[in-house]
Order: sequence, then structure tokens, then C-alpha cells
Amino acid sequence: MKLALHRSITFWSGILVMAFICWAWRDSVFWNSSVSKSSWRLNSSRSGVSVYYVPPPASFGEWRSTRFKATPTYFSHQYLPPALFARGAGVPQGPIEVADDGSVSGPPEYLAWQADMQAARSERERFEVSMRHRPVKDGSLFVPYWLFLLAVAVPWLALPFWRARRRGKTAAAIT
Repeated sequence: MKLALHRSITFWSGILVMAFICWAWRDSVFWNSSVSKSSWRLNSSRSGVSVYYVPPPASFGEWRSTRFKATPTYFSHQYLPPALFARGAGVPQGPIEVADDGSVSGPPEYLAWQADMQAARSERERFEVSMRHRPVKDGSLFVPYWLFLLAVAVPWLALPFWRARRRGKTAAAIT
């Protein structure tokens, strides 16, 4: 009995999902895209997806979507970064303004943050520095695209084998 994968909706769905993940991965290398709503922000950049939580009263506002080209200092990153999670370290907060290009203006603590971010050599350092200068209740999660691709590819590759085994048992029971 042949598998006839070309007629399987699972096969084509997996191909489309993995193609989308690869496109998003490639797009995140050159572009920084984000969507935010109230206390949550979803950001696609540097070969992964970041989820940020900022508790009230501070918030990102109503639905907002931004996209800008990654600058050379922002572009220096790993293509296979690790997954990271961090909570804010509680540096005192003051008024801060972040422009669309990532530049920060505000009190001396945040100007030090900007210098630390430029000095960071790896994604892990950059992530840790960014959370070190955030309030305690703030949280951030970074999931790289290679992990999304792995999470889709493993079950997608296992399904045809499971299907063949199931069809083999059915064929054996009929005869």
C-alpha cells in the first residue's frame, strides 16, 4: 500500500506552516515588527519572537503595530539564538521615551541602559541588560524561530509513519 502523501491535508498543512515559519525567521533578521495591546507586546526580531508583559498602570496603549528596518548595531545577532526568559531587576523607573528606531531618552539610568545595550556582545547579554533596567513585575520571553520550526517538524514527520502503521494494521485486519 502506498502512502500517497501528495493527497494528505496533513502533509500540505505542515509544508505551509513550516514555509511560513521560515519566511518569518528570514523577515526577522532584517526587520523588527511588533504588535502591542494594553500590557502585552509581541515582537518579531533577531531570529525569534519576544513576548513582553508590562503590568498596569504602564502599558503599550491600544492596538498598535510597528515595523522598521533593523540597523547594523541591532543586526549583529546569532541565527540560532537560545530561548530566554527574564523578569525585571527593579532599577528605579523614570520618564522614558523610546523612538521607533530604538533610541532612548530619559534619566541617567536609561542612558546607561543604552550604552550597555550597545556594548552587549551576544543575544543573551542584550536580553539580560534590557531586563536589568526594567521594574520587578515586568517579564519577557524570547522564543527563537528554530524552536518553532522544530516543534512543528517533529510531529509533522512522525504523522506519516503513524499513518502508515495504522493503515498497515487496518489492511492486515481486512485480509
